[in-house]
Amino acid sequence: CQIFFSKTEEQNFLSGRSSLQHLDLSDNNISNGGAQNLARMLASCGSLTRVDLSHNKIGFVGFMHLCAELPESSPLKHLDLSWNAAVDGFGWNTPDASSSSPTDLRLQAQDKLQILKLLDLSSLLLCGQQVNTLCSVLRGCKRLTHLLLTSCSIRHEEASCLAQVLAEGCHALEQLDLSSNFLEEKGMQSIGNLLPQLPVLRVLKLCNIGIGQEGAKTLSAVLPRCQELTHVDVGWNKIGAEGIESLVRSVENCTWIVKLSLASVSPIPRNGASLKRLAEYLGGCSCFTSQRVRVSNGLVRAVLEAGAGAGGGGSKASAVSAKEAGSGGAGAGAGAGGGGAPEGKGTQTKEHEDRAGAGAEAGVEEEDDS
Repeated sequence: CQIFFSKTEEQNFLSGRSSLQHLDLSDNNISNGGAQNLARMLASCGSLTRVDLSHNKIGFVGFMHLCAELPESSPLKHLDLSWNAAVDGFGWNTPDASSSSPTDLRLQAQDKLQILKLLDLSSLLLCGQQVNTLCSVLRGCKRLTHLLLTSCSIRHEEASCLAQVLAEGCHALEQLDLSSNFLEEKGMQSIGNLLPQLPVLRVLKLCNIGIGQEGAKTLSAVLPRCQELTHVDVGWNKIGAEGIESLVRSVENCTWIVKLSLASVSPIPRNGASLKRLAEYLGGCSCFTSQRVRVSNGLVRAVLEAGAGAGGGGSKASAVSAKEAGSGGAGAGAGAGGGGAPEGKGTQTKEHEDRAGAGAEAGVEEEDDS
């Protein structure tokens, strides 16, 4: 639906809607122009707490109009613009023609989302200046708990600004998803500096961000300082055997982390000393045999093969279920003969188990690693 109302129609639409709390206009072909008109109408909805505009054609300018037109001290807690993007005539996702929002829009949008808890802008393509504008909006989001910025074309240059803003004011953040952006090693340094400053962060998703083994080592080094973190996903990155070992070694000691996902990480050598060393190390890790570390089947098979070729050096790795390795299961199976965790490792306190359950409710998905 394209939302273009006359003044009379607008008044009729808003009549009796001052108490409206939830609005779902997802998948309605709404463009920036429609979002601008909708924003003006929503200014009269002082009780609105949840807005779903996902799967439309709203770009960054439309998002800024929505923020700017919200009433002062808006009660809005949930704003979903995921899988929105301005599109050209050929149907390809493109950034908005305007590389930046007008100054007055930016000023009007500030401090309008003071009690916002969830902001999902996944797939909203952002130019460099637009990331800076977004940061100015986020400065007012002191109660934000979930920030989802998957596939927003954020580069490592902008990651520094974003990390600084989140560190300064978003201390209530529980879930951060920056997957499928162009962060690379430099961006990972900024995120690494940020993580210890998010005291209640529980879920971190960094899939397909272009990091290698150095980025994995950067993340490994800060995990011991993030003691509320329960779920970490770094799948689809080229972290190699050294990066895998570094992350697993860190998670082995961080018993509060209940899941580390390494889906489709590469490159994994099929033979040689590096694979045998990895197999031997993983075989002795309780977090690997107890499924705290979830890996792709290709890695499971490689570890099993290397363990068999090592003449017993990877015997504990062989406890990983061969059935899962061959049938398409999501991760490393439980140890067949127990493979019990050493005392003090691999165990979860009730507090951490409660947080793990909460993390799953927050939208942690079980991925298919086949």
